[in-house]
Amino acid sequence: MVFWQTLFSLFIFFLPTQLGWHFWPRYSYVFGLKIDYLSPTLFLTDVLLVLALIAWWVQRYKQLSRGHSTELSRGPQVEGGRKAKRYKETKIALGVFFFLLINIFFAQNHWLAFWKSLKVLEIFLLAYLVFKESNLVIKTLERLLPWVVIYESIISLCQFMKQGSLGGLFWFLGERSFSLMTPMIAKGEFLGRLFLRPYATFSHPNSLAGFMLVCLIIILVKRKFTGIDVAALVLGTITIFLSFSRVVLVSIFILVPYYFSKVIKIKSDRKIVLAVGLVFIIFFSVLLVNNSSFEESYFQRVELNEVAIKLFLRSPIVGIGLNNFIPVMANQKNFGQVYWLQPVHNIFLLLIAETGLIGLTLFLILIIKLFRFLSPFAENLKRKLVDDREEFSASPGTVRYLASEEFRSRRRGVLYSTPRSEGRRYPERKPEGASLKTRNIKFLMVTVVITLTGLFDHYWLTLQQNLLLLGIVIGVSYFQKKR
Repeated sequence: MVFWQTLFSLFIFFLPTQLGWHFWPRYSYVFGLKIDYLSPTLFLTDVLLVLALIAWWVQRYKQLSRGHSTELSRGPQVEGGRKAKRYKETKIALGVFFFLLINIFFAQNHWLAFWKSLKVLEIFLLAYLVFKESNLVIKTLERLLPWVVIYESIISLCQFMKQGSLGGLFWFLGERSFSLMTPMIAKGEFLGRLFLRPYATFSHPNSLAGFMLVCLIIILVKRKFTGIDVAALVLGTITIFLSFSRVVLVSIFILVPYYFSKVIKIKSDRKIVLAVGLVFIIFFSVLLVNNSSFEESYFQRVELNEVAIKLFLRSPIVGIGLNNFIPVMANQKNFGQVYWLQPVHNIFLLLIAETGLIGLTLFLILIIKLFRFLSPFAENLKRKLVDDREEFSASPGTVRYLASEEFRSRRRGVLYSTPRSEGRRYPERKPEGASLKTRNIKFLMVTVVITLTGLFDHYWLTLQQNLLLLGIVIGVSYFQKKR
């Protein structure tokens, strides 16, 4: 294992922790209170990721330097294709960089926008590394994520049984000090009984639940399950239920019927599975809505949604600035009685408020591309269009070139055959098998989870662990296009 892979493995293992060094400049206070969202923080995972990126770039530079003559010997078309791909990647990077500069310039607090822009660039580089080394990253995730889920689940279960934080060494993993009597602590209510919702090493149980659900789906990508995988799936599922995150629970009961019908392929029993899933959705929705804290939480979120729309109207093109939502909201006197010092609980409203129409459009393009790359319908449609194009527009000259020895050598030994009709030549594709299709479906489920939970919470854009996991998901999902 090379050095950058060791660092990246440590990064994955400590991914759910939030050990960090917080800085508290004047702009991180609102009404005299320290606001974690506004505090510039250097996390352990940031250090590990930056070191892994540097080591990876050094290794990649050495490999490119040694293999430059080999690349040239493969022919001008191969080298030209690589240059075109690098040119496209450079354009995307420069576009993101210049938009961040514009956003910082128009932000009310330039420092807050600057620090958040650095985080965006970090996520962008993480996704790029994962995209380039996706096979190794997937193997690392399959090897380490079960252990990550297990130790986070054990911490959650112990917190739930104790009804408070564990303390001691767990503080170094990012656990905060709390108990059932702590003001503003997240509580659940089931059948009239209050209980503490476990935090593990996260800032909130909702963030924990979203992180765990995505990890469990990624574990399901594996072809064969070991005892550790099964333990992770069981403990992770228990942790999600104890977190009492309404949106994550509803997401589970939406995706479970889809998983059984698409992946396990119980075609004859599909209607039964869907009916059972619907019953579970209705049952747990009634239990969750029949909660004393639900009404209060609902009206708080509605007020924050209204604030987000008003802030968007102030600067509809480039927004009020990254990470400026809380201070701008607090400085306004015409937004009613909203002093719930958190971002709006909707990633799309948060984006359109802080980055305007430009930022929201870029994010929507990203999400739409993820769905296109991962959707089985999109893949089938793409293949049909390619086959139709080859059938009706392949010229005799193109066919002769595809059959030539020159083309075969440039494709490094890829053979061509002549199926069905004379004159038509198709590349012999390696059978993808069920594993690749299943992997796409499961990462499509991950994208659905992130989109659905993002409609009702903000942690995918504001909290360290979820942001980093989002970068990994984006990189792996874009790699599926290359497959």
